[in-house]
Amino acid sequence: MNAQYRANSAAKQEAAARAEAQTRADKLAEEQVALVRAQKQAAEAQARQIAEETRRQQAEADAARQQAEQDRLHAIDEERERQAAAEREEYQRRYYPPRPTYPPPGYYRPY
Repeated sequence: MNAQYRANSAAKQEAAARAEAQTRADKLAEEQVALVRAQKQAAEAQARQIAEETRRQQAEADAARQQAEQDRLHAIDEERERQAAAEREEYQRRYYPPRPTYPPPGYYRPY
């Protein structure tokens, strides 16, 4: 009987130890899964942040390119206007010479 009691007691202790070990293993596995999930979420958040930063930089670069193109077109327009004004002045000078200047009235006195 004593041997049987010891065997039962040892079996119960072994079962309790196995259950406790299994509980610790399950808890450790859950913690590891939670840690992996947290790392995954952090990586996804970082990827979203990088993607947003990339989009923002691309938008800034596009705006800068567009502004540079507008500046270039504006400079071309100003140069055309300057050339047109120079051509008008040259036309006026060539085909319409300056009028002769006469002395103002009262300057010339007849005899």
